Amino acid sequence: MIQTFTILGAPRTKKNSQRIVRFGNRSAIIQSKAWKDYEGKASFRFEGPPILEKQPVRLHAVFYRERAAGDLSNYIEGLQDLLQKRGFLGNDSWIIGFTADTRLEKDKDNPRVEGALLTGYDAYAMLAYDTKFLMAEALKH
Repeated sequence: MIQTFTILGAPRTKKNSQRIVRFGNRSAIIQSKAWKDYEGKASFRFEGPPILEKQPVRLHAVFYRERAAGDLSNYIEGLQDLLQKRGFLGNDSWIIGFTADTRLEKDKDNPRVEGALLTGYDAYAMLAYDTKFLMAEALKH
């Protein structure tokens, strides 16, 4: 099964601009205000029921950012946590991998995240597709 989603607005990462705060004698690292705002206000369009039963899930995502900056792995980590927090995915540890064309793009006029969660046969069929895609790309060079 393939369930698609779109998150409107500029994607944010969790790791940039973390803050250190003090609680009496203790210090703690908390997420940036930009991440907290994004996490609370991100507008989702999710096609299909949430994935709440434990099963292998493959993630596909294209992050359309306002500017060409950032680290793909940080965007992915934030997205996984956001999908779980918003109740679209029971546990982000169920994600077994990503499609080969998960990537960063620039679209300053319409920043967003477009993606899909693939489960069941589709989670593994995409693995075969990804392997063929990667091999074909490698042979070109």
